[in-house]
Amino acid sequence: MNKYKKLRDKKKFLSYSTIGFFAFLIDISILYFLVERFSYHYITATVASFIIAVSFNYTLNRSFTYKGTKTSFSKGYIYFMSFAVLGAIIVSFAMYLFVEILSIHYLTSRTIIAVVIGILNYTLNTKLTFDF
Repeated sequence: MNKYKKLRDKKKFLSYSTIGFFAFLIDISILYFLVERFSYHYITATVASFIIAVSFNYTLNRSFTYKGTKTSFSKGYIYFMSFAVLGAIIVSFAMYLFVEILSIHYLTSRTIIAVVIGILNYTLNTKLTFDF
């Protein structure tokens, strides 16, 4: 891999990670608000907050990280959201495992899971969603 491609890939990963971090802050804030203020079950709240954060994430990543993409907005959103739904399913099962079985606090659990899902989503979206 040449130096330019390595640098471009690092910048892309940094941009994706930065946007993902802010999306995660939105996600965790909505999760906290739904559970603590509105008494939603943590799994229902996790799915809702995740989907809202993913929409924010897609819009910013398309505008900044992958601004040269050939994929149409709607097609890209469908792919991105499909991976997000897969991620939400994994997140929900992992949340159940971490909270109910391992007795880890729900916010700590969500933070740990976010790192793993973030790497998975970056890989899938870079390879499949945003066609260059």
